[in-house]
Amino acid sequence: MNNSRQIQINYQTPENRNNTLLLEPNLIGSNDGVNFIFKLEKPKGFTFSVQKFNDDNLLTSEQNGVKNEIALRIAELEQMKIFLKFFKIQSTNKQLNLVLIDSYLPELLAYVVYYSYKCGRSKMTDLLNLLIINNPLEFNMSHGHEFYKIKLANFLNETALGMMSEKVWKGTNYTSNAVISSKQMEGFTSKTYSEREFLDYLLNNTKLEQTATGEDETNPDHAKLKSKPYKYGWVYEENGELFVKLNLQIRFC
Repeated sequence: MNNSRQIQINYQTPENRNNTLLLEPNLIGSNDGVNFIFKLEKPKGFTFSVQKFNDDNLLTSEQNGVKNEIALRIAELEQMKIFLKFFKIQSTNKQLNLVLIDSYLPELLAYVVYYSYKCGRSKMTDLLNLLIINNPLEFNMSHGHEFYKIKLANFLNETALGMMSEKVWKGTNYTSNAVISSKQMEGFTSKTYSEREFLDYLLNNTKLEQTATGEDETNPDHAKLKSKPYKYGWVYEENGELFVKLNLQIRFC
């Protein structure tokens, strides 16, 4: 049985032209444009061996039957009082596209990725709740402003309507009066959404995919042969500083 969902959006442009957009199950796939780089902040004078940490951590995950090496590494780092701090997005163009939508988005999405591993959550609504509870960007939420919900929904909206990692985004928003046709298995449903309803639809029907590290289990700290060496979740050193790279992938539930 095929449970994959295909989303078709019929929408109207500001010029009142009717357009159709077909969305694949993967809203954001694996590519360099959505790699979030975190700098590791360690205690002063702390001695850290990159290779030993990567090797020991992979061995521990195998012995304990842990499937997600990245989550385990984050937990181990924080036990050593080494914390991840968002540094940048690998793609400069992607970062600028996000800033164009909202200057807070790069750091906000970095927390989304971080919480997905640290807390073991994947549904976008669960990650949104974690943002609201922890308020990592320290917004003044005393008057009920939905900072995280609106910023995250706007990001999903722009992504659904065509924002690409390596293309300059023009900031076009066509979501008023969207008609969404959802095809799943043998069924086919269609519903007309207002702009607000469409944004809620995106929040309620997306989740994060947790990426593989690309490691060769028989040769820790090395990429598998005949595979792309993404090296997500590996600690690496650059110019005397330590970093970890996490990848953002989003798909429809």
